[in-house]
Amino acid sequence: MIDKDTKRVKRMYGGKIKHPTMGIDFASGFVILKNSEDEAETVVLCNWLGHGKQGKGTPLIEFNHGNKVIWTWSDHKNIKQVTNAVFLR
Repeated sequence: MIDKDTKRVKRMYGGKIKHPTMGIDFASGFVILKNSEDEAETVVLCNWLGHGKQGKGTPLIEFNHGNKVIWTWSDHKNIKQVTNAVFLR
């Protein structure tokens, strides 16, 4: 996340080094979710697994503001790549 006033990186999410078991390869999309007025946002990463990497990583991963994994979603049988996601409330 980049601070809109200072234009500096405020927070990082994901990362191959911090999350080696997720198989993070290419962030094709992401969604910022704000849970409530007083809670920090979370980020859902769309981890694109194309070019022969199908089934070798986690397609959707949600990170909290401390860059910890909240939940993941994988269905390698029915989905090859996830490029974007939309969350409706």
